[in-house]
Amino acid sequence: MWSIYLAVLAVLGVLALIAYFNKRYQFRFAMALFLACLIKWKLSRYRVLYAQAMHETAWLQSNLAVNYYNAFGMGYPYTRPSTNIGKVSIQTPSEGTLEFSVYRSWFQSCIDRLLWDEYSNVPYTGVIPYLEYIQSRGYATDPAYITKVAQLYKQRQVAITCMLTKGYMFTTLLYVLFLLVRLLYRMFSR
Repeated sequence: MWSIYLAVLAVLGVLALIAYFNKRYQFRFAMALFLACLIKWKLSRYRVLYAQAMHETAWLQSNLAVNYYNAFGMGYPYTRPSTNIGKVSIQTPSEGTLEFSVYRSWFQSCIDRLLWDEYSNVPYTGVIPYLEYIQSRGYATDPAYITKVAQLYKQRQVAITCMLTKGYMFTTLLYVLFLLVRLLYRMFSR
């Protein structure tokens, strides 16, 4: 009985997420970011990282995001560990030619962003202190960066996206855990 209930919830969660997102890749990105945060034990940063990615890529519409899976505008690193597979040079109107990282997937882009946090020893004590710290470390050059990302963080669409993704992932994980317990029960009850 419970397995049917959880399966229905998982299917409804997927349908709600697909209906909510304008583009399919926004759904894939939200899932990849959530999994990266879960793996790296950084779930507290999930929503602010999602807001950052939406700001950096104009809601995943930028050339970097669409063609190179670079969701955070990550430059090419020469000293820190990275999950990138190469670099691309892009001409910018304000800063000239810059080198950006290229990734195989959204997930690699998300993991690399979290690796940058680890490499830079970024503490998380709240949204504004977090944004101030990463800006002081050279992550963003726009003087209004903190204000722009904080406004995105507060937007209803970002909040709903993060809530739906977390709900879907936890429902799915709960369902998988339930199936595993049921399998173990059957194996050892014979």
